[in-house]
Amino acid sequence: MMPTFPFEIWAHIASYLSNIEVKTLLSVNRALYQISMNARYKTLRVQYPPQLMVSRLRMMQDTASVTRRVQELEISSRMLEALWRYQQHKDCFRHLIAPLNKDPATLAIDTKSTTPTQKLLLDAVNNMHGLRSVFFDLRSIVYSDVYTIEDAFVMAGLVWSLLSDRVDSLSISVWEAQTPLLHPTLSSVLGVKHLSISLTGQRKSDAEGLADLINTSSQSLESLRLEAPFCFPYHKMFAGLHTFPALKRVDFSFYKNLRASEMARFLNSHGETIEELTLATNIDRTSNLISFLNSLLAETIPIFSISALQLPLLRSLSIAWNLFEGSLDVPFQQLWSNVDFPVLDTLKLISPSMDNAHLAFFCDAFKRSSAGHIRRLELPFTFTNAETLDHLSEAFPNLHTLILSTTWLSNPAMTNPSWDIDAFAAEMAHREYPNWALYDLEISPSNIRVEIMSDRFIYRIMEIAAGRIPSVRSFCGSGHMAMPGIAF
Repeated sequence: MMPTFPFEIWAHIASYLSNIEVKTLLSVNRALYQISMNARYKTLRVQYPPQLMVSRLRMMQDTASVTRRVQELEISSRMLEALWRYQQHKDCFRHLIAPLNKDPATLAIDTKSTTPTQKLLLDAVNNMHGLRSVFFDLRSIVYSDVYTIEDAFVMAGLVWSLLSDRVDSLSISVWEAQTPLLHPTLSSVLGVKHLSISLTGQRKSDAEGLADLINTSSQSLESLRLEAPFCFPYHKMFAGLHTFPALKRVDFSFYKNLRASEMARFLNSHGETIEELTLATNIDRTSNLISFLNSLLAETIPIFSISALQLPLLRSLSIAWNLFEGSLDVPFQQLWSNVDFPVLDTLKLISPSMDNAHLAFFCDAFKRSSAGHIRRLELPFTFTNAETLDHLSEAFPNLHTLILSTTWLSNPAMTNPSWDIDAFAAEMAHREYPNWALYDLEISPSNIRVEIMSDRFIYRIMEIAAGRIPSVRSFCGSGHMAMPGIAF
């Protein structure tokens, strides 16, 4: 059976198993032994307890058949510190990190000064010929009296010097104040296809240096993810970024201090390549700050409009754009006015939550452009009823999958909104959607009341949809009206 079953399928199944279950498969046969070994050692995390990590590194140094299976490497500054302190307390090694020059402008890699423990890790990394992904979490250390964050950065530089041009994916998580260390430490990310940088904190950062580091991957970069905090100078970074001819996926998560025109200019310069776009920001125009601060925000932060994006090849768009609260409709309207993506297939709106008034405008905007191409739609609502589906069926006739998260589900005639699926079913009984291509409908609560999300509820929603939408009924088959063992 094993030779006729695709190896990739077995490997995918093994990725869902626990470590204990994977260990059990080792003794079944040779084929499952290879698959289980790949699953067991796919990811190496330099983690607690440090004594176990040292033992694992020693084992990898002596066992090439294990080291070559590692595809993902995760290293944190806190664990590097723990290894250093462990060897101090146990007197296993003289030093983990050699004395370092902590001037970020003159950080240099000198492998001749590596200590035994450094060499243990570096030898293991050097033998990871199947490595494809690296994650550096260099945000913090527990104590800074002897071992400093600069020490951790230098160790990361030593590791990266062995991996440059060998890995496809690089993820970095640092404090914003540490961005001046990034470029001197890593020097170049040439050859990296998927780059993710997450910044934390509210201190001055080196946006130009960060842009210079990203630019070193200009010929190979296919995916760029950047998450930055309140004080990050986005305009300096966007001004310094080059054009990336292979860029297909972009994920930006920003907070408040954003000049939308500069971001749009960068994205539009890649209009012939970008296929997937995720944008998230949090501009609270109704905060509890004093009014003059709100007025300053209104003057310095222009309202972003999706229509400013000229991305003709965009197929997937995800938006979490917190621009309005309560009755402030103008920012929402400006966000979606004149939207046009000719081949858009997937649309996901994470925030803000809409009511039916917002939905009417949203649907009207898409009816005039790319609604006919959209097959998958995910939307958040404050209140969902049959009128919601009326709008969606008219605007998105070729939709296949619809996922709604909502606070309330009930008949709009009810004075007090609630989660009343029977009222929703009664309202839907008067609806028919014969021309809607939808076959998968999911409605879930957006609040914490997860206890109502049971099999009974999921099948109840599909039962209601199957009764009103022929394509859902065809998708569910003849047994769509009941779930075995459950009476509605």
